[in-house]
Amino acid sequence: VLYQSKGNIKESQKKYKAALYYLEKMPESHDKIQMKSYVYNYGAIAQFIRGNYSEAFENYQKSLKFSTQIGDIKQIIKIKANIALVHEAVGNYQLSIKNLKYLNDFVDQKEGFFTKEEMLNYKSNNSRGLGTAYEGYFMKNLSKRYLLDSAEYYYKRTVKYSQNFIENTVSAKLSLGNVYGWKNDFKNAEKMYYEVAFLAKQNNLLGILGTANYNLADIYYTTKNYDKALVFYKKSDSISMISGNTLDYLKSNYYQAKIYALLKQPYLAYQHSKIYLDNYEKYETKLREEALEVNYKLGVNDLTDEMVTIQEKYKYDVFINKALKVFYVI
Repeated sequence: VLYQSKGNIKESQKKYKAALYYLEKMPESHDKIQMKSYVYNYGAIAQFIRGNYSEAFENYQKSLKFSTQIGDIKQIIKIKANIALVHEAVGNYQLSIKNLKYLNDFVDQKEGFFTKEEMLNYKSNNSRGLGTAYEGYFMKNLSKRYLLDSAEYYYKRTVKYSQNFIENTVSAKLSLGNVYGWKNDFKNAEKMYYEVAFLAKQNNLLGILGTANYNLADIYYTTKNYDKALVFYKKSDSISMISGNTLDYLKSNYYQAKIYALLKQPYLAYQHSKIYLDNYEKYETKLREEALEVNYKLGVNDLTDEMVTIQEKYKYDVFINKALKVFYVI
């Protein structure tokens, strides 16, 4: 999971394979059943980070089966929280919220059963999950502004309970920036994203760093500061290619194409629209397989239509420019 969080898929897969190999060498016992649950849970987390939600769900189910077999309450809570995150990722927001609220109440009722560190961990993770579920639910129902207030409430709770969990702190602050952006509070959103970029860089959280740069670019694009937007979109591109964040990479090239079209630079507009279209179909297929409902600002179909228009519009201009250059050389 640690290697995967840094974008090193090859090493992550290698370590997971080794974990399964040594797991099978353990003698049959209570400890082996417990370890099976741990290994499958970690495998699911790595798959989740990769965006392979169906495989993550399958591994979580295996993990849950082994924990239930030995009555490992703490592990069952962790797994059910992770399953709720899968529901959130594939668009089952209400189901995710319902499950996480149930877990919140359950943990509170069993407070004496957990150490202080464990309680903080559960509250941090559950609050973060509820925040993302409410934010995702809002993005499917933009008229329901009260969902943003719920998202903000749970993100702030995440920060409160995450003194010892830097990744949750940084992730929650990134999401708070999103909430401020949706509320058109661009000043606070910008401030939050800069803080997130600094913390992510300090803690080698490559995926979050790429998203923070993309979100900064998005603010500057929205406020029509196109030169600054291009700087941060390009930073996001570079990081996304290393971390494997295809969604940010696609959206970044989409907006770069739009900016270059506005700046009357046809060759660059064409170039970035081509990158978007060449990669979109492959990404869309993966999303369809994973049942993930992706929400772009203007809707996926609108984005694709717009990129095709830009590509077709400037394809002729690029050809003419190349022909003129050859003519001038001759």
